[in-house]
Amino acid sequence: MIHEHHVLNPATEEVVATVPATPAPAVHTAVVRATAAQRTWAALAPADRARLLRR
Repeated sequence: MIHEHHVLNPATEEVVATVPATPAPAVHTAVVRATAAQRTWAALAPADRARLLRR
């Protein structure tokens, strides 16, 4: 059985999307990778960040 979460419009409580649930180990892996990526991003000079955003 696939578990899903409903995304609701807070004004109307209408379901606007349904997304699959993610197992805890996959969430942990994503957080670890995002943390590492943010450190790399933070180490870039502002001009280098701007150049990458403009690509």
